[in-house]
Amino acid sequence: MNALEAKFRTTFTRTTSATHLGALAGCLALAAVGCVPQEKYNDLELAYRSQQQQLLRTQGDLETTRANESQLRSQLAQAAGDLSSLEALRKGQNVDVDKLLADYEALLAKIGNMNGGPLPAEVNAALAALAAQYPDVLQFDERRGMIRFAADFTFDPGSVGLKQNALSVLDQLATILNSAEASSFEVVVVGHTDNVPIK
Repeated sequence: MNALEAKFRTTFTRTTSATHLGALAGCLALAAVGCVPQEKYNDLELAYRSQQQQLLRTQGDLETTRANESQLRSQLAQAAGDLSSLEALRKGQNVDVDKLLADYEALLAKIGNMNGGPLPAEVNAALAALAAQYPDVLQFDERRGMIRFAADFTFDPGSVGLKQNALSVLDQLATILNSAEASSFEVVVVGHTDNVPIK
């Protein structure tokens, strides 16, 4: 072995030893830096799991909120549709009421032009006394021989049953109209009903 070879081996051995020592020192440093105490690791894992659970709860709340929003939007659309239907119905009823009022006024005008003439004195007196007894319910026009009832006197809106007060007034009126003095006259009833559905 010559001197050059010997020098090379010594240098190679030192370099290899130094390399091994450097690698060992690096591993130790890495192990010292990379190691986390178990307690700290457990705390971090617990915090992570807690955050995952909170995220799942939040996602569930979000889904519930979206479902509620969808339901509310559906209810709002239904209410808007109902409102539109009611407005259309109300407009139609206003037209019906306007037509009824116009028809009523036309009938009143026709009746106003009728001249039935005065009734016999006994019938006149009986009808005048009935009108005086129930001034809020009926009016009697002696010149025309006409009785006019107040609005909604006979029935409550949406009802088919006679009011108690109306029954009494109509009973007394029937007695007068069925008397011998009024038997030669024709009774004409003119009126209208409301458009409130029967309950």
